[in-house]
Amino acid sequence: MVMNKIESFYFEDGEESGEAIFNSFAAKHEALFLEECDAEGMENKLEYTAVYKDFCITFEAHIEKIIGMCGVSVEQFFNALKTLQEKDADNSFYVEVLLSVCDYSNFIDMMKHYKAEHSKK
Repeated sequence: MVMNKIESFYFEDGEESGEAIFNSFAAKHEALFLEECDAEGMENKLEYTAVYKDFCITFEAHIEKIIGMCGVSVEQFFNALKTLQEKDADNSFYVEVLLSVCDYSNFIDMMKHYKAEHSKK
């Protein structure tokens, strides 16, 4: 049940979807990011780290809320996810998705793509 809720959060549309939360966050912070920003190919502004940390806190709070609404603690959820991953390699996809969202390089790429898409409008 928890994974279904997490999956819906990531992949469905709506005000409380992962994409909507990122887009709202990115809209507030895109001005800080250079169009050519690259987490690994250039030195990044110190401000990027602060914004990244704020995003992680925001995103993790939403995940924790979903987990809590299902009557499971965060620790129980991650232990169950680890067990599922060990039993079934297909579940590693969920682990990768959860981890990738709060990966610094991935975040910088998402901000870069957001800025490129929205500067065209």
